[in-house]
Amino acid sequence: MAEFISPVVGTLRCLCGNNRLFDPLCRQCHFLKNPRSNLIKLDRKMLWLEALASDVKQNLTEEKLSHGKDPKAEVTLWLDEVEAIRKTIEETHTSFEIGSSKRLIGCFPNYLNRVRVGKGVDEITGVVDELLKQGRRFEETSLVKKVPRSGWIFPESRIIGETLREVVERTWEYVLDRKIGKIGIFGMGGVGKTTVAVEINNRILRDGDAPFESVIWVTATKESNLLKLQKDIANRLGLSFREDDGRRIRAAKLLDALSQKASSFLLIIDDLWESYSLETIGIPDSTRENFCKLLITTRSKRICHKMETDKEIGVAVLSEEEGWGLFREKVGEEVLSSPVIEPVARTVARECGGLPLAIITVGRALRKETDHSRWNLALDELRNSLANDDMEKQVFARLRFSYDRLVDERTKSCFLYCALYPKGHFIDTKELIRYWIWVGFLDTYNFENIKEKNQLGMSILRELKDAGMLESVHQTSDENDYVKMHDLIRDMLIQLMREGRQYMIQAGIGLVLPPADERWHRNLESVSLMRNDISTLNFAPLCPKLLTLLLQYNSLSKEICPNFFEHMEMIRVLDLSFTGITKLPKSFSNLSNNLRALLLQSCWNLKYLPGLTGFSQLMVLDLSYTSIEHMQGGLDSLSNLRHLDLSYAEIPYFSADTLLNYHVLENLLVMCTSPLQVPAASLLYNSHLSILEANFNNFQDFNRYIQYGGWSYLESFKFCIGLSAPNIKIRQNGIVFSNVSFDETINHPWPFGRMNHLVLDSCKQITCLPEYIAVASSQLKSCKVSFCPDMEWIVVTAEWSNFPSLEWLEVDRMSKLRKLCRGIQLQGAFASLRMLRVYDCNNLKVLLPLQLVKHLKRLEEIEIQHCYKIEEIISEREEDEEITEIFSGEVILSTLNKLKLSSLPELKSIINTVVRCDSLSAIEVRNCPKLESLPRFDGSWSLFSSALLRNGNGTWSNPPQRENNLKSVNLSDQFPDVPECSSKREKMIKDDDVGKGKGTS
Repeated sequence: MAEFISPVVGTLRCLCGNNRLFDPLCRQCHFLKNPRSNLIKLDRKMLWLEALASDVKQNLTEEKLSHGKDPKAEVTLWLDEVEAIRKTIEETHTSFEIGSSKRLIGCFPNYLNRVRVGKGVDEITGVVDELLKQGRRFEETSLVKKVPRSGWIFPESRIIGETLREVVERTWEYVLDRKIGKIGIFGMGGVGKTTVAVEINNRILRDGDAPFESVIWVTATKESNLLKLQKDIANRLGLSFREDDGRRIRAAKLLDALSQKASSFLLIIDDLWESYSLETIGIPDSTRENFCKLLITTRSKRICHKMETDKEIGVAVLSEEEGWGLFREKVGEEVLSSPVIEPVARTVARECGGLPLAIITVGRALRKETDHSRWNLALDELRNSLANDDMEKQVFARLRFSYDRLVDERTKSCFLYCALYPKGHFIDTKELIRYWIWVGFLDTYNFENIKEKNQLGMSILRELKDAGMLESVHQTSDENDYVKMHDLIRDMLIQLMREGRQYMIQAGIGLVLPPADERWHRNLESVSLMRNDISTLNFAPLCPKLLTLLLQYNSLSKEICPNFFEHMEMIRVLDLSFTGITKLPKSFSNLSNNLRALLLQSCWNLKYLPGLTGFSQLMVLDLSYTSIEHMQGGLDSLSNLRHLDLSYAEIPYFSADTLLNYHVLENLLVMCTSPLQVPAASLLYNSHLSILEANFNNFQDFNRYIQYGGWSYLESFKFCIGLSAPNIKIRQNGIVFSNVSFDETINHPWPFGRMNHLVLDSCKQITCLPEYIAVASSQLKSCKVSFCPDMEWIVVTAEWSNFPSLEWLEVDRMSKLRKLCRGIQLQGAFASLRMLRVYDCNNLKVLLPLQLVKHLKRLEEIEIQHCYKIEEIISEREEDEEITEIFSGEVILSTLNKLKLSSLPELKSIINTVVRCDSLSAIEVRNCPKLESLPRFDGSWSLFSSALLRNGNGTWSNPPQRENNLKSVNLSDQFPDVPECSSKREKMIKDDDVGKGKGTS
């Protein structure tokens, strides 16, 4: 039969020639020839493809086991397609065999089946060739995606000296070594062990190639025990134990939680004083499957040996030259330029023994000291304090030297108070200064009000930081400032406190039971049991000199002994915040003569408040976030009250009239979900009030307050006008207008030049931001406008304000919004804007005019979602306005790093000109079916004008090319009608894959 078919095919080829009309017929005839041979060739290619897929799977398994990484979406899709094509080939074989067994008219082969199979084999071969091509490109790039890691990035100390730098690098090598499971770092206190651990922690969380999914950090203490250590690890995992859980049950729960949390993690236990086996704690051993590691820091090499560490690294002190260099830096070059002081200074530096912490603290204590005699005296003090050879006591002596040189006894008392906080705690500076005020450290004839005492407290805090006794901690997500005390300095202070037996500090060490009776001796002045798990106080200690009792963050779920306060009549500060107390004990009345601060914030079970009649010294009362049902009165007798916090509290029988009795009130916080009636004018407009956080029923009440001028005395404020939604957060120096009607006729100037944050929520009958608000917005940093149904513009003209400080703007669900701005914006308008987010504005057609965009020199992120009429993001021409100038060239947005566009069905263009984006790192486009191309982004990656043009068959005409900064392009669901994308809607093109042109989704 082949002899018959071949001449026919040849004849047809001659007849067809180059005539395109006959090409399909020639191709059909081609499929008749040697179908089995073509199938065999296809099988051979499929063997190569399956071998390649097997190698890819093996590599993925290695990456999962070694580094806990998952395959990229395109790799998973490729493997799915390989499996699908394998099944298709098997079906083709079956179809061919069945068809070959059937004969036409009993003797002729089934030519129709041959044509159909031949055509299928030809198409499948093309797919296999393409899959082979794609698979081989995987060898040039990573198969796996980066895994987002969990953990805390801590503030870092500078790595001082080559010695410590070498320790960091050696530790990093051990952390990455699969054969090493447990690492110990040992050395004397203050030598830099925690600095090394913090560097490793942060490097893992920032390094994309580090083989860990999470880093779990816990800090041990000298007082720590197994229960405390297990609870600390559990807290980091979001796990809690029951009260009756024993050691083994806790270990089993930890083991299960750690195994489920991540296939790879690094557990760092800082400053370990006692050894435990991994099984006892509940830590899995490091294996090939889980890649779990343990890193401990300790002052004793013996602890490393008992923990059976695989590698131990000793941290040595600085060399003499390294120590001298650090000392010079802290003391100041102008001091050491003296030929008389320089040799004494070298000896002083040498006396610090190469210990970085001692060098820093002693150096700062002598900074800019130019008196030669004082240098000699300092040297004598250091030498005389080293009579004891115990190394830790020598270190304490050097730190004690810096403590002794603090300017006065008040500063020393304030510094000692810092040790009441747990080890490693980030101390809120505002809270710390308030404690100093309440306990009486800042009492002076020169400073009478809280504002002046706060300023004195800030001065003392600066003194302590300049002396190296405290270090600043910056929390980017928090408005407050924090400080932290080095563990060794805290240990020195506690040792110093024990000499006079005036302090009992058991903060944050996991206590379940309170300290034994004998610890509560007569000389105690300060007791800190904060942040433990104490459930009851069932005794009556004899502490007649006690001034401070800090019990916050304990459960106290069981009743406090009725006589607990019987012999504590001198207490000035009592903090029971965040405890489960239901009522204060009967003996609480014994504190009436001296109590200055009663702090009961977030006592969730507190239902009963005893009478406060007779508490004439009470300066501070914090009942915020409580729901008290019964109280015996006495609130109107607190004539010395300076600070009252009733934020979101439910207090029976309390009214604004009670506030009339507080003639010296300075801080009033009465923010609540249902507005309290505006307090009387004699209160709101007095000159004592410096902090006010309050609701006003309506705009008219607030306007009256402004007219009276009470605002001019305020140091800070939070205002909510109207009924605020519970999810609206009011920030310091912020104003929220919620469900109010504005008065458009106001002609007096608005006062709030210090307004940093503004929220307009559900405000009707307002077409734009009123002029009197805009004019007062020179310091405005964030603005959110939502659910205002009549607003057509946010800003009408820059003549009112050009918002020079605004960094964050969010517009949400504004049904009539036509534009963000109306009118040509002046130079400098929105010059500080970093974040722009617009959601659900269905009347908006153009987001930004080009005239305004040219001023946005700091814009970092644009996010637009669910705006169903928007057609352009940036437009040269504004609706109903003439073009004042024709712009040519490129738009420069040098700081823009993220662009997110989602559910914009009418969007056709982002901008019709070249945009220079040197920092652009991520683009995400979802459900924008009319957007056929991205603009030409110069700078961070190649020209993009034709990168995303959709062809008729649903593919990209020119995949994006990567340059420099581009990290990701997410085009998920952008083209839902593409058949091959239906099963994989999430396609992510990352890093080098963009450069390889593999992103076809």
